[in-house]
Amino acid sequence: MAVKTQPEITPRVEQEKPFLTWVAKSRPFKKKNPQTMQVVVVLGVLIAMVLVFAGEWMLLAVLVALAFYYYVVSFIAPEDVEYQLTNFGVRAFGKLFVWGEFSRWWWSEKWGTKLISLELMTGVMGRMFIPVDKVKPGEVEQIMNKFLLFDEPKETSMEKMSKWMVKKFPLEKND
Repeated sequence: MAVKTQPEITPRVEQEKPFLTWVAKSRPFKKKNPQTMQVVVVLGVLIAMVLVFAGEWMLLAVLVALAFYYYVVSFIAPEDVEYQLTNFGVRAFGKLFVWGEFSRWWWSEKWGTKLISLELMTGVMGRMFIPVDKVKPGEVEQIMNKFLLFDEPKETSMEKMSKWMVKKFPLEKND
């Protein structure tokens, strides 16, 4: 009686392998001075008074929500988050963003924090920014270039307008 041997089974699913792991703040942060909040409150109160007299209650609610968002982003320090670049994609905030969700990547900087900028192909938010404070840029580039195109896009008209507004109408003194 001949013994039948099973053919070697090849795995159908590849396991996730982390290439690079680091811990950084969840977003760039620059501590604002109290004068900034005073300017924002005064502007908000003036605009709110106009909206109350005009009877625009929904617009007033939007203004209050935007003021709260500005307060949180400007005065509450971000928490530390673990980031991973893996063979499947980017793992951040406990979620996996697969490489297929991104179209390209490039380097950017905000308030002295170096960022990996990823352009999303779908979704409401068009970009994802990942801080890389304590990571060697060469290691990141080597991994990212395997999966995505390195290509910095031109500034959009909205980005140009916001830079102009910040330059012409600063909310705080630049010392």
